[in-house]
Amino acid sequence: MSHAARQNAHRLGEILLEEKLITVAQLQQALKRQYLHGELLSEAVVKLGYLTEEGIARVIARHMGCPYLDASRYDIPSDALRLIPVDVAVECQILPLDRIGRTLLLACATLLPAEVVRAIEGRTKLRVFLCVATTAQILGAIKRNGSRLLETIRHDFETQTHAGPGGAGAVKA
Repeated sequence: MSHAARQNAHRLGEILLEEKLITVAQLQQALKRQYLHGELLSEAVVKLGYLTEEGIARVIARHMGCPYLDASRYDIPSDALRLIPVDVAVECQILPLDRIGRTLLLACATLLPAEVVRAIEGRTKLRVFLCVATTAQILGAIKRNGSRLLETIRHDFETQTHAGPGGAGAVKA
């Protein structure tokens, strides 16, 4: 587990305790499960039945001061899909939902470190506006938009291939 993931788990655990949504014993069980199964803390809490995935998403949204949005109900424009490589979206549990002017509406399922947001802003040259959705909603949206995502991947690959390694069209995470 990366340093950032450990920090996020620690922060999420503290938040859940502060809001009295789980007990110290439940947090210890969830941390043990997280360690044994290589899961995110939020996944362990859900699998142990302490909270629902939506409940955790709403807690994260409240803590981050951003809205909760049901990503399963969002129609994602193709130009937004091209902004974040699919493997990065899946790994980071993020989903570009829309591009509105110079702003990227980005759904996340976990507490995103500020450096990740800055990296996305640097890569896309857009201001990121965060909202929170569940992991299932984000992965479901990726699956639902599968053919369009494959088209995006194909386009990115062709651009990268024509530009050569590290060229202007190279996709960098």
